[in-house]
Amino acid sequence: SVYSELSNVMGKENLETMVQHLKKYKELTHKLSRFKPLEDGVKTPEYHKIERELRSHGAEMVSFVLDLSRKERVKISEIIKLTKWVPIVFSLFLIVLILYVAHFLYRHIVSRLDRLMKAIQRIADGDFSPIMPTRPYRDEFTNLAVCINSMLRQLREREEILVRSHKLR
Repeated sequence: SVYSELSNVMGKENLETMVQHLKKYKELTHKLSRFKPLEDGVKTPEYHKIERELRSHGAEMVSFVLDLSRKERVKISEIIKLTKWVPIVFSLFLIVLILYVAHFLYRHIVSRLDRLMKAIQRIADGDFSPIMPTRPYRDEFTNLAVCINSMLRQLREREEILVRSHKLR
């Protein structure tokens, strides 16, 4: 309903105050409309009293609405100031997230590559012991370690064949 929509926008207390002002204003205009000027067009003192009260109440209503409008402008201004910070905060959050992901990837990828490079250097120095995978699941680095271990096994077998062949010769 219109009342509930206005209540959401203005606030329940402000809406009640406005409704009371409107009822009083309507009552005063109704009273004023019942008066008829005297024969010579002069208005009675009671008519002037109601007219002054009507003007005074109208001024109160205008003052109330202007105050409410000022408060709403202040709220809107605060909301606009706050929304100006949202992209900045979001950007900072994204930068931190990107740095964290970059560090995480660097730590995991580079450390595994470094480990494989050390294992290959060990193999180049003649140590053919297998590389133990560090992960329980199979990823690219584990697959590479398994392939290197297979290559080492084949190298050992061929070395043994060469040694036997040399001994037989």
